[in-house]
Amino acid sequence: MICKYPRSRFQSLGWQGESRILKGLPPGIFLVLFLCAFASMLGIGIIAPILPFYAQKLGASGIWIGIIFSGYSLTRVAFLPIVGRISDRKERKVFIVWGLFLYAAVSLLYILARSVVDLSIIRMIHGASSAMILPVVQAYVGDLTPRGKEGLYINTFNVSAFLGMGFGPLLGGALTHAYGIASAFYALCGVSTLGMILAIWLIPVRSQIRGLIIPDKKRASFRQMLADNRILAICAYRASRALWRRGIIAFLPLYAVPYLHMSLAEIGVLLSVYLLFGGLIEGAIGWIADRVRKMPMILVGSFAAPFLMAFIPLVKYPFLLAVLLVAMAGLSSVSRVAVQALGLQIGRNYGMGSVMGLYSSAMSLGGIIGPLVFGIIMDLYGVKSVYFAGSLMGILGSFWMLYYFRSARHQVGFSPDTHT
Repeated sequence: MICKYPRSRFQSLGWQGESRILKGLPPGIFLVLFLCAFASMLGIGIIAPILPFYAQKLGASGIWIGIIFSGYSLTRVAFLPIVGRISDRKERKVFIVWGLFLYAAVSLLYILARSVVDLSIIRMIHGASSAMILPVVQAYVGDLTPRGKEGLYINTFNVSAFLGMGFGPLLGGALTHAYGIASAFYALCGVSTLGMILAIWLIPVRSQIRGLIIPDKKRASFRQMLADNRILAICAYRASRALWRRGIIAFLPLYAVPYLHMSLAEIGVLLSVYLLFGGLIEGAIGWIADRVRKMPMILVGSFAAPFLMAFIPLVKYPFLLAVLLVAMAGLSSVSRVAVQALGLQIGRNYGMGSVMGLYSSAMSLGGIIGPLVFGIIMDLYGVKSVYFAGSLMGILGSFWMLYYFRSARHQVGFSPDTHT
């Protein structure tokens, strides 16, 4: 281990020595960060299956649905690098607590929305608050990660995000079906509040963790970081992956209801299966990225998953759609575990918060472009065309990533297949 923990409330909760749940991972603090990330992502997942229909209820067209989903990512792009950089120098716990507080508060604003403009503004506020949570939590996990175990630690932790996003649509669809749309937003408020309480009570400030090395305050500028082709390669991967995945999450309800005659509750189950399977695969194979060559893993997943997206409009039955989504989730996870492990290695050079902020900004950039482009395509050519376009853009994005990885080979001392 790279650090020892002082006696604290973690021991009183039975989290002594090695974690009994996650063997070989840090005790106490890792589990608390896991639970906080799970709570925040559960809240997001709760409203995933109902937000497109809520927007349509307020009069949104396809392009307005794209604007509403893009607004969330727009403010994330603006705030993520700044928050990540500051969290390297200040206390990460402060950002996590305030981010969860804002999550809870903005949840209630959704209910007060009276127009698509209101909903767009609320989504932008929601995006700004989200910039303070998951990337900062991931940076904290990076602080705790020993060299050579990047794949194991970060991908085991990321199961929390997939579990939250996976169970969220299931819960949101069921609540909406039973109690109406407003109940999903109240649930979002509740789980965000729970996460905030966990963060306040159980997350220590980093200075309380003996042996933890807090990064030097003098770090490379963003301009210097973006001159590193390794960072550009991973950013290209994150942006293109987020772009085509938005076509699934944002527009699947608008396809599955009229063409496959599915209910919102059934769509919630489908999205949950898709997200949960991806998360479980990541947790199961994360350690592999520490032991094998990373580039084959990255290439297989980054090309194969978006290729399968083109088959979504061709299936005729919900079961076949579920099988297709599970295959896409598994393939995508294979590439993501390798990219995440490489990201932690690079983070040690530039600051975990700064690197995680840039990576998450790239993902949010894809989240901005995807819904807008798909919304226009839907208005012009119909919802089925969204999946053909998304598949093409995902594959082109993978070639974009490959270009930067090939360029990075000329940098001194770098290979994406390096294990440590």
